[in-house]
Amino acid sequence: MKKTIFLVIAVLVFSFSLSQAQDPCAACLTPGICTTLPVGDFVPGCPDAEVVVCYTCSPTGNFFTKVEILAVNNVCPGYEDAIWDATYNYIYNNHGDFCGLQPCDQGSLTLEITDPVCYDIFWNGTYLNYTRSETCDLRCTLNLTICMCNCTPDCDTDPDCVPHPVITWNYTYLTGNGECVKEPYGDGVPGYEYSSKPWSILCSKVRGVISHCE
Repeated sequence: MKKTIFLVIAVLVFSFSLSQAQDPCAACLTPGICTTLPVGDFVPGCPDAEVVVCYTCSPTGNFFTKVEILAVNNVCPGYEDAIWDATYNYIYNNHGDFCGLQPCDQGSLTLEITDPVCYDIFWNGTYLNYTRSETCDLRCTLNLTICMCNCTPDCDTDPDCVPHPVITWNYTYLTGNGECVKEPYGDGVPGYEYSSKPWSILCSKVRGVISHCE
C-alpha cells in the first residue's frame, strides 16, 4: 500500500513539474508581456496553429522594441515553413496591435525578433509543438527597422495606397552557447512517426525551417 501511495505521489509531482517546465510564458520576464498569436487563421489547412511570444514595449508604450518567440503550438506536419512565414507576417502587419503605431513620417524604429534555433519538439498524436529549449539555449535575432506607412508622400505615393508596414532588414546575430542539429522525425522514422503515439525530441532544430542566421 505504501509503495502504491508513493508511486501516485511521484507521478503527480512529476506531472506538475513537467507542466511547469513546459509553460513558455515563464520565460517572459517583466517588462515583457506574454501573449499568443493566432497565426493559424492565416494558414489554410492548419487553423489551430498558434505562437506564444514575449514582447516588450518602449518606455513610452507607443511602439514595441522586442519580440521573442517562446513556443509554437498545434503545427500540422508539413506546415512548418508556412507557420514561420505567417508568424513573421503577423508581427510585421499587426505591430500596432502590440504597443501602438509609429508612422513613417515620424521616423523608423528598431525592432528585434528573436527565434530559438534549438527547440524541444513534442508530438501529441495530432500536432507538433515546439518549445524553446533550456538545455541547449541558442537563439537567432533579426534586427530590423519598421514603421507604419499611412500613405503619406514620404513612404508611398501610389494613389491606390493602403496603410502598410515598411520594413528594412539590417542584420542577424546569435546568442547563447547551445548546439543542436535537425534530428530525424516524422513518417518513416521508427519511434518518431506521426501516429497516435506521442513522442518528444529534446534540443533539436525544427525540420523544414531555416533560421535567419543560417
